[in-house]
Amino acid sequence: MIPYKRSHFLFASLLGVILSVFSAYGQDTTLSFSLAEAQEYAVKYNLTVKNTRKDLEHAEQQIKQYLSTGLPQVNSNLNYQDNLALRTTLLPDFINGNPDKKIPVQFGSQHTADFGVTVSQMVFNGPFIVGLEATRILRLLNEQNVQKSETDIREMVAQTYYLVLIGRQTEQIIEENYQNMKKTLEDTRKMYEAGFIEDISVDQLQVSVTSLENAVKSARRQVIASKRLLKFQMGINLERPIVLTDSLDHLLAGIHVPSIVVKPFRVDSQIEYKVASTREHLAAINLKKEKFTYMPSLNANYSNQWAAMRNTFSFFDPNEKWYYSSFLGVTLSIPIFSSGFRKSNVGMRRIELEKASINKELLSENLKLQYEQARDNLVTAWENFLAEEKNVTLAKKVVDKTSLKVSAGTASSLDLTQVNNQYLQTETRYFTAMIDLLKAKIHLDRLLNQM
Repeated sequence: MIPYKRSHFLFASLLGVILSVFSAYGQDTTLSFSLAEAQEYAVKYNLTVKNTRKDLEHAEQQIKQYLSTGLPQVNSNLNYQDNLALRTTLLPDFINGNPDKKIPVQFGSQHTADFGVTVSQMVFNGPFIVGLEATRILRLLNEQNVQKSETDIREMVAQTYYLVLIGRQTEQIIEENYQNMKKTLEDTRKMYEAGFIEDISVDQLQVSVTSLENAVKSARRQVIASKRLLKFQMGINLERPIVLTDSLDHLLAGIHVPSIVVKPFRVDSQIEYKVASTREHLAAINLKKEKFTYMPSLNANYSNQWAAMRNTFSFFDPNEKWYYSSFLGVTLSIPIFSSGFRKSNVGMRRIELEKASINKELLSENLKLQYEQARDNLVTAWENFLAEEKNVTLAKKVVDKTSLKVSAGTASSLDLTQVNNQYLQTETRYFTAMIDLLKAKIHLDRLLNQM
């Protein structure tokens, strides 16, 4: 029979192994994401967005700290002093009727202690009252910064998601082209071995096959790099496998340019414009706060004190007496003259407000210009995409016909290499047009608050 302690140890060890296995399994589990799911996941786990939320939490603590300065403050103090040698004072000798004679006298006791509790309260302070309004605006500004960082990460994830899909499709097309060219090379080599063609045709096709093989490897590496970037943006471990469930056809089918370009654009709905407006409001409050420094401030204080004087250290003796005192007071501070310091502060805050207003106006015009350009870019990208889509179809048709001619011996391998290069160039332009279209759609979606 296994002893209890040993069986307990074996059970704990077995449990640890099981947990580690399940933990490793969880790390290797493949995650699947549509574009919308990837964006939501990134908003939740992206490290930059998390940092922005931490900035909001930090601002909340700063606001609480500021508010606490206007609430009652309670402090206590305990002082002890050992008068090693009491101070001597010379007094006239009135006792013996000889005032011209001075006699040395020592006052006090060797040990003194006092304990006090003081309560202070701000009664009126103009800058503090205005600052209370500023805390509300500061909270709003930090909330808007979080919203902006979330919008930014949605846009970045969408762009990278598209790059992965386009890279994957590019790899498939090059791979298909590589396999077709490889088969043509094998057929051409058999014709050469039968003595129907020269070896130069084989060599030309071999060069194309080798180039395509390298292109496949390069495209595969680009897909891996793009997917790694996407995982980084989403806050996923770079070693964890993910699957993208949306297809390019599905995403492109959702782009209906005529209905997009007629959607209304509102400057005041843009998060950047909201941030600029909040900064302008905050600048106006800061100016108001500086103006309030010309006003008096009033504070109240209440104190309780207990003091004891001893010739021996007997402060903890309950039979010895402590002497109580208290006071209530108010302090009125009236600013009179600061040699232009307050005036300069007001002037600086006024300039900051004017700059904030100008920046907001400049941003408004810039956003309007961005919208017009984004709308034009989307239309242009859509037209280029449709044209390149037709060109790809025609180029593929030419490659297929030329490949059949090469097999029949009515066309040379050089002809096939040339038309195949043209086809790959057309595919490159097609995917470039696709990327431009998707980027233009993303940018316009952001301006229309549809991210």
